[in-house]
Order: sequence, then structure tokens, then C-alpha cells
Amino acid sequence: DHSNAQIPIICTHLDYRFDQSARRQKQVEKIFELAKKHHSPEGHPVIVAGDFNATPNSDEIRMMTGEAPTPIEGLAMTDAWPQRNDSPGWTWDKQNPYLENATWPQRRLDYIFVSWPRPAPLGNVEEAFLAGVDPVDGITASDHWAVVADLITPT
Repeated sequence: DHSNAQIPIICTHLDYRFDQSARRQKQVEKIFELAKKHHSPEGHPVIVAGDFNATPNSDEIRMMTGEAPTPIEGLAMTDAWPQRNDSPGWTWDKQNPYLENATWPQRRLDYIFVSWPRPAPLGNVEEAFLAGVDPVDGITASDHWAVVADLITPT
């Protein structure tokens, strides 16, 4: 909004199958390779967002946040949702009409991550919320709720 700074954004959709954690971990490695090309500890952080099809305690998400070894030493991602919310932030929610007969329990599968290190407060999360929860003209847009985050940007 406030400057001409370029903000690198990576959008992704990782493998969806229950049994594909190892494949998603390889996909996370590729995301980190791409993020490293655009990450500068002194510049604007890289934003990584999308459907990871993995819960917060999964190996692939723990790799993103540094709770497990990250694919690239010295680079980790902060998860926007828990920075501003105490609720579970389910994006795969039985309240969604597409999921009435779903096998999976409610869970958080969709994320917005911000690369770290970065110069504070740049990229810090001001607000994070779910979107698409309420139908528009009787239509629900997706089987997942969207995650939206407002970040501090350069002035």
C-alpha cells in the first residue's frame, strides 16, 4: 500500500493424499529453494501461502516453521494464524457444505507463512482471519476456508 517495495509471494498447493507426508516434505524443500532466491534478511520477507494439506504438527509444517530442521539453514517461516488467534483456525471445517460427508476431522490445512529472519516489524502480522465462510448468493467458493493476513509493510 505505502511504497514501491516488491513483496515476493509464493502460492502453493501440496499433495492432498493422507499417505503423502514424505512427498509434501520434498515439496517444502522446493518451496524453500525458491524462497531463498528472493529472501533478504534486510529486505521485505517472502510470503508463502496456500493449501499445504497438512496439520500444524505435521513434519512438513514443522519444517516450515523451524520446529523441525528447515531445508535451508538460517531460513524459517512464521505461521501467521497463531500470531493473532487462539482459535484452531480450521480451514477444513465440517460447517462447510462440501464437507458434510468428509472422512477427515476438522483441521487446519491452509496457511500464510512469512520468512524469517527479517527486520522487525516488517512482515509482522497485524491481523489474521478466515474468509469464504459465509456463502455469497448461496454459493460457497471452496471446500476450504481461505486464510487472510494483514502484514506490516514499509511506509
